[in-house]
Amino acid sequence: MLGVGIDWAEEFHLVALGRSDAGVVEVLRVEHRPEAVSALVQRIAGLEVDPAEVRVVVETSHGLLVEALVEAGYTVLPVNPELVSRRRGPARKKDDA
Repeated sequence: MLGVGIDWAEEFHLVALGRSDAGVVEVLRVEHRPEAVSALVQRIAGLEVDPAEVRVVVETSHGLLVEALVEAGYTVLPVNPELVSRRRGPARKKDDA
């Protein structure tokens, strides 16, 4: 199974791709543009050909990115950004756009 964690932002997203047996295998910066989102979907497909074996966690439940991932057949699980914020530690800083 391939896990995809996405730190969503308006201009770009930080994406971590990982497996339970290998940890994080790749970290990507994905611009919030159709061609960049398409390239992300292709990269995910290159790591895991079976969409049923991909789980995506993202800080939003709508928009271009989510739509593309759902259309590709991936299970997309939105998470509350406040829950993610609490996991950042004492600084609670978010440094993306």
